[in-house]
Amino acid sequence: AAAAATAEAVSATEQPKKTGDEARTQRLLEQGLRLWGSDFHGAVVRFRAAAAAGHVGGSVLVCLLLLEHSAMLPGIDRESHHPWQARVRDGFAQLQARAEQGDPLHQFLLGTCFLDGIGTGRSDAHAFRWMHAAAVQGSVWAMSDLGWCYANARGTPVDRQLAVAWYRRAAAQ
Repeated sequence: AAAAATAEAVSATEQPKKTGDEARTQRLLEQGLRLWGSDFHGAVVRFRAAAAAGHVGGSVLVCLLLLEHSAMLPGIDRESHHPWQARVRDGFAQLQARAEQGDPLHQFLLGTCFLDGIGTGRSDAHAFRWMHAAAVQGSVWAMSDLGWCYANARGTPVDRQLAVAWYRRAAAQ
């Protein structure tokens, strides 16, 4: 019932057309990211709508969210070669290409993939690089994650002052 109600919340006017309205697609991705920790179904609905519009980030985010919640799903082994992981790997090259073109959302997503080892091997150095690139362009999620990297020595030495600075910058947005 909750999933149906959430699906209705994304009205037909909010869902982007296949030809792609970049602003609406971006808004769907941002809404999904805001719902990530609180409304699983709402986040998936928005990411799927963005993916249906052809946005690589939407497809990857659906996979990331499903993998993150796989511990709650019976019979799914996070470490196995699950079809979701294959979909993430298939989209990884496209995600990386968009990140290299300077898109901050894709830079953040790529940093997340490297940080968590999704679709690629774990690499704190690569994660830090992409989070930093996205953060300096204004990505609030990347700013927060960059603060976490500084606080936890992930890809960079511990620097509590920079961690606090990035957390504050994210909070100010």
